[in-house]
Amino acid sequence: MQAKSRQPDGLKSSITPDQFGKAMAELDLRGVPKHRRQEAVMDQVAKVMAGTIHDRTVAIDLTAARLLRQKRNG
Repeated sequence: MQAKSRQPDGLKSSITPDQFGKAMAELDLRGVPKHRRQEAVMDQVAKVMAGTIHDRTVAIDLTAARLLRQKRNG
């Protein structure tokens, strides 16, 4: 299945919706407090995005932002 981008100026990626679903399913929220679950989900999304987008400069920036956010939030 080929996903069509609804944003023509969006970043090119090498992930299918099925692969994205599987990557998100790997996230285990059992040990995450309720007030931190949204952060955990967004961190997983950023991690998947950084690993699959074709523009390596943007991927590096995304990874750096993710790590800084983790450091700031403890």
